[in-house]
Amino acid sequence: MPFRRRPLKSWRNSWPAPLYRKVKDTFILSWQTTKSGVKRPMLIMREEGFSLLEVIAAVAVLGIILVPVCSMLAGGRYAVLSGKHQTEAATLAQDGMETLKGQGYEQLRALMAGREELELEENLGFYSRKYIFRIIPLEAVAAVGDGEILFIKVMVSWSDVRGRRTVSLSSLLGRGLESCERFF
Repeated sequence: MPFRRRPLKSWRNSWPAPLYRKVKDTFILSWQTTKSGVKRPMLIMREEGFSLLEVIAAVAVLGIILVPVCSMLAGGRYAVLSGKHQTEAATLAQDGMETLKGQGYEQLRALMAGREELELEENLGFYSRKYIFRIIPLEAVAAVGDGEILFIKVMVSWSDVRGRRTVSLSSLLGRGLESCERFF
């Protein structure tokens, strides 16, 4: 039997039709000529997923944005907590000052029992409150009359990450200031 040459098939016949129809996401980019001279389409499949460069770019953008945002959230949380402690300490100092001033000069002077300076301290759980009383002669402040001024200082302290923190309030109570009214 002599050698018979098979007729050339077109590219449509050379590709199985079911396989060609099954692949939905194909594009004909250009035509390719084989060694035998048959033109076939170069089929390019759509690839799913991300390239390495896209992943690296996404991670870099995420890192550039996420690190400052996380540090802002942590800093904001610390600032709110610090503000809470400072507000509570100021409230405790104000309460202590109002209580002392409400007692009046005579009762506070009796509490000092003849001393020129007195320090009292009380523990309030997380906070500690310290009272300082000091008698200042009126002559030391103004060269008028006889009298004295009671200096009151209330300090509220607490410990946090930065160390020992303190809020303090000061006030004055006086006796024998009738002669000073014309100067003030």
